[in-house]
Amino acid sequence: MPRYSRMRMPSGQGVEMDTFDEQQSADDVTVSLRSAEGGIGRTETAGVGMGMAASRRRAGGRFWCLPSLLHDSFVRFTATPEPSCRTLFLNVHRPCPPNMPPNVVRNQKYYAPTFVLQVLYEQFRMFFNLYFLLVAVSQFIPALRVGFLFTYIAPLVFVLAVTLLKEGYDDYKRFLRDHEANSTPYSVLDSDGTVRTVPSSKLRVGDLVVLKANERVPADMVLLHTSEKGGAVFIRTDQLDGETDWKLRRAPVATQGMTDEQLSSSQFSIFADKPIKDIYAFTGNLETDEGQDGVEPLSLGNTIWANTVLCAGRAIGIVVYSGKETRAAMNANVPHSKVGLVDMEINKVAKQLFLLSATLSVVMTALSGVSSTAWVQTLARFIILFSAIVPISLRVNMDMAKTVHSLLIMKDKSIDGTVVRSSFIPEELGRVSYLLSDKTGTLTRNEMVLKKIHVGDASFDDGNVPEIASMVVRVDKTEPVGPASGVAAKVHRLMMALSVCHAVNPTGDGDFQASSPDEVALVQFAKDADVTLTQRDITFMTVEVGGKPVRFEILQIFPFSSDTKRMGIIVRREDTGTITFYVKGADAVMLKRVRFSDWLEEECGNLSREGLRTLVVASKPLTQREYDHFQSRLQQARASMQDRDAAVQSVVESIEDDL
Repeated sequence: MPRYSRMRMPSGQGVEMDTFDEQQSADDVTVSLRSAEGGIGRTETAGVGMGMAASRRRAGGRFWCLPSLLHDSFVRFTATPEPSCRTLFLNVHRPCPPNMPPNVVRNQKYYAPTFVLQVLYEQFRMFFNLYFLLVAVSQFIPALRVGFLFTYIAPLVFVLAVTLLKEGYDDYKRFLRDHEANSTPYSVLDSDGTVRTVPSSKLRVGDLVVLKANERVPADMVLLHTSEKGGAVFIRTDQLDGETDWKLRRAPVATQGMTDEQLSSSQFSIFADKPIKDIYAFTGNLETDEGQDGVEPLSLGNTIWANTVLCAGRAIGIVVYSGKETRAAMNANVPHSKVGLVDMEINKVAKQLFLLSATLSVVMTALSGVSSTAWVQTLARFIILFSAIVPISLRVNMDMAKTVHSLLIMKDKSIDGTVVRSSFIPEELGRVSYLLSDKTGTLTRNEMVLKKIHVGDASFDDGNVPEIASMVVRVDKTEPVGPASGVAAKVHRLMMALSVCHAVNPTGDGDFQASSPDEVALVQFAKDADVTLTQRDITFMTVEVGGKPVRFEILQIFPFSSDTKRMGIIVRREDTGTITFYVKGADAVMLKRVRFSDWLEEECGNLSREGLRTLVVASKPLTQREYDHFQSRLQQARASMQDRDAAVQSVVESIEDDL
């Protein structure tokens, strides 16, 4: 287990040192310096390379080696500190730690001092340009000169000048886009409750950022508070993972109930794991001053990553990763020069034409009857004379055509808003023949409708909604929770599961909001069957069954993930006090977890052959003793900092049997 310790230094500054050591090694130490002044705190990471000098100490003195000293100096000068775990202390004033990267977006390919050299290097890697460079250089040798120097130098200089201008213009446009992103103003909540505006590039780890609707998230943050009473907020992640559906995020219970003033003045700490590339994973803890009971685990559902967009409402988050440590930056490719297939084909043809000219030069040298001592010079002169076979004007025309093509694309009104980020490969768009997609939402436009349900003894479609509604209302009035007997009882439990087991929020005007259109379709079908979700927050939800409100306490939620392919929820019905575990998921994973049924697998196959997407819904009643035992084990798993997801999933699977 990781070791967490606290030491007080003997100086009069009131400084504390918090160390978190996963491997109990001196080379990986997270240090937090806490002063007695108020403010927003940050972390520091120390110990990178601490063992360099110590490793060279000897019992009889010190041994110094000049190459080692030069190597160590170079490493210290050029090495980037290894990303590490961090603990953020809110309302503990301290200067911004030097090892946290600035929150700067940079997509430029070049740096000004080396721009010309980089472009020339990229150009002369192509045989086409290298060939004409060698031909031009050869004209400085009097014995090989075959014409005016200008006729060989000018075309090459013109081609390179056009390339330099194009690369410079493209990189300048990237600079403008980066500058716009870095200059975007954001509201930061200070420790005294005031709000100040700072540009995105000035945000630091530990800042409390206030986000508004349709505002881009500037850095990786942990969500602390939302304008929704339940702490929920939806974000768009299409610029991060390509998904167009909204994602649900929730603020921790400990901070959701606070006002802005309370949030800015409260003292608590957030532990965050070291930055990783996986956008679907996060491990952390939020710790208040309430001891062990004040530790609340943080997961992906409590985060909002950089480059996502807040869909609606207002949210406050604390920056945990900035700049190149954000998920978006770690998954971005380093900008590099792109070469299209047309350029590769022209380069290949240039090699073939060179071989042709070299062959002709050998033949002409042999027919000229020169002496054995002068044949090399004669061969070189013939190669230079035949260099006109390789048309350098073709390269000039291609570069000009690409530039014009790029401008026309950006000015096309039918694709308004299109940005050409590289004017070197616009012709590649003409080579696209097929667009392949593995997203079913692309084909269905994310418009889902529940068509059929099957409960073993009977099946219903969307034309039997009134019949379903009457059965549900009748069963709920006479036997809200009863044994699994009769079609009506099964339909009642199914409708209750559809109206409770989800991550949907009612909007108040009769509509529903969710990250998945599938869940909206299920809740909408339950509403049509007179089982309507009317209210939901972090701890409670209310469902109206035939106009009668039924209140449920939300005890646990297990969100859907691509790994588990299912989601679950544990609720307590207030009027009866019964605890029920509801699960829904793909038939492939649910068939292993439900009681044996001679019809379930067959009916799933029949529905699939009709072209319908299938979903298996199951439930399991729990006693208070069973739930208390399960909650105790689940709390221990969620407090673990090592393989938390696997530990939590193992505990959940322990009750996912005999459904």
